Amino acid sequence: MSYQKKYLKYKSKYLALIDQLAGTLEEGNDYLLHGTSLFYIDEIKENGLTGRYNDKIYDMIVGYWGIIQYLSVDPYVGFFLGRQKRIRDTGDISLSFTGQSSVAQEYSNGSRRFGEGPSRFVYTLGKYIKNNESSEQVMKEDYEYLYKASRNPGIILAINKNDFEKTKDLDSKNLDEWEYTLYTIIPRDKLYIRRGKNDYVLLLSEEGETYIERLKSEFLVEEERRDSDRRAHFEEIERMKLLNEWLTDKKFYREYLKYSTHKKDYTIKISVIYDINDEHNYPHYFSINIDINPDIEIDIVIKNILKTTEYCINKRNMKGIELLKQNNEAIDKLKLAIKEVMKEISSERQAKIFEKISEIFPYLSE
Repeated sequence: MSYQKKYLKYKSKYLALIDQLAGTLEEGNDYLLHGTSLFYIDEIKENGLTGRYNDKIYDMIVGYWGIIQYLSVDPYVGFFLGRQKRIRDTGDISLSFTGQSSVAQEYSNGSRRFGEGPSRFVYTLGKYIKNNESSEQVMKEDYEYLYKASRNPGIILAINKNDFEKTKDLDSKNLDEWEYTLYTIIPRDKLYIRRGKNDYVLLLSEEGETYIERLKSEFLVEEERRDSDRRAHFEEIERMKLLNEWLTDKKFYREYLKYSTHKKDYTIKISVIYDINDEHNYPHYFSINIDINPDIEIDIVIKNILKTTEYCINKRNMKGIELLKQNNEAIDKLKLAIKEVMKEISSERQAKIFEKISEIFPYLSE
């Protein structure tokens, strides 16, 4: 079975399950939905829906994919590139719509946000940079650009089935399908924005423009708040380094977080790592390493965080665990390292991780 067929089969099962849990077709609905990212909205306002992805992003993927694709977990990015090349060479496009709001939401703000091809590429590029810290600066800058672009909020566009000859006779059963494909460009003046249940406005209308500008403004405010928090955090880290003669290294990528700190004389070294890049290939995601010469060497790994039967903590080295309680300086730094990494992790995973950490270090919550 080809990858595309496997992908569609999986997708069909996934969306069928969602449909079983909660019906999402709106009563009296005449609209087909298309979830996308706000990052693409200006091009869509200018050209309509063409199936052609942003050229800058496409060129980055083409330029780097041959270098990094060995790290990919599936061939989807290659499938995406082939489809985009075909669109550019022949104009042969296909656009996916759905009558189910939950499906559109998945592509706007869910795990497929920013587009499946680009989002999986960004994930793989971050993984490559993590594994190759000597990567060229331009690659790191391109990754930062893509990562920030991928953070844009989603927006759900729509077409009224009565506006098109090929869709006007669709009945409610067809509209309730998880995917309906059109092989033609959707003009910008035929596009709507779905603001909420049974709430649609034309993309090019004054109401549509107001809605888009509000989304952009909220996003910029949130990004500025996030950047401000990060700047304040790093300034505090630098201040603490000067005060306590500690050196700290912090690396935060999309799915890989590392906070390591050590005294300048290397008598105390602490490292906390959270990594789900290889979640499906390796059994460990969160680790703590403490090295205090010459008596303390602690190395633990929490595995399968969101599972039940395989969820456990692996005590790879516990030398001097009782002595650690007496080292207030090391405990304070360990608390800080865990706190900083945890800030970037979902609350569900935080709870599971803390559960296991408390088994080894009950005094950390004191």
